Amino acid sequence: MPRLTFNEYLIQRVFLKLAWEEFDQLYSLLPTNQQWDLHRYYQPLSDHTTDELKGYRAYITRLEPSLPARAGRLHAQLHRVYEQAIEALEQPRAGRRPTSSKAPRTRALAGRPRITVRAIARPEPDLHKFSQALIALAEQMAREEKSR
Repeated sequence: MPRLTFNEYLIQRVFLKLAWEEFDQLYSLLPTNQQWDLHRYYQPLSDHTTDELKGYRAYITRLEPSLPARAGRLHAQLHRVYEQAIEALEQPRAGRRPTSSKAPRTRALAGRPRITVRAIARPEPDLHKFSQALIALAEQMAREEKSR
C-alpha cells in the first residue's frame, strides 16, 4: 500500500470532518473502537494548524505504528459507503432497496417493529449533553419520589 502523503492526509481529514458535521450517522457503521482510531489519527474535530497536525501525525505514528494503516482502511470504507449513497441518490428510483450495505442485518420479531441502535463515538465527552442527562435523571427521580 503506498504511503499516505501529508496533503492526502489533509484531504481525508476534511472528508471526515464534513462527514462528522453533516452525516455523523456514517461513523455509526463502524464499531466504537474503530471510530476512535479515526478520531485519534485524523483529529477531524480539532482546530490544529497544519504544522501542529504534521507534528501530531508524526508523534501518533511513532506511538502506534499500525494506526495509520488501520485508520486509512477505515477512511476508505466510510468513503466507499458515502460514494454509494451519493450514487444511489442520483439514480432514479426503481422501487428496489440498495443491496450493498455494510450495516448489520437484524431479524424482526414476529409482529414487532425493527429498531436498530448504533453508537457514535465522540472523541471528547459532550459535557452539555451529559449535564442535560443528569438534569433529566434528577427530574425523573424527583417525580418518582413525589409520587410515592
